[in-house]
Amino acid sequence: MRSPATTRPTTATGWFQLAATQSPRDAIASLRHALQLAPAWPRAQAALCAALAAVHDPGALGACEIAVAQDPKDPALRAARGAARLD
Repeated sequence: MRSPATTRPTTATGWFQLAATQSPRDAIASLRHALQLAPAWPRAQAALCAALAAVHDPGALGACEIAVAQDPKDPALRAARGAARLD
């Protein structure tokens, strides 16, 4: 039997949950997997925005624009988008 730490997620929720246990840099790949499986999932998009902004990734602004369009009233998303604009 494989340990949970080495089990590869098979669902968008699994990838999202894995991302929650990772550093922002490592979470980016997990969140991208989640979004491949569930492209319109706002929580995963918001988490990707935050992770990309946290590591000053050039793709942060695009990810955050999508996230803010999905939830324009979320102040954390707007802050992450603002941080991405500064990079």
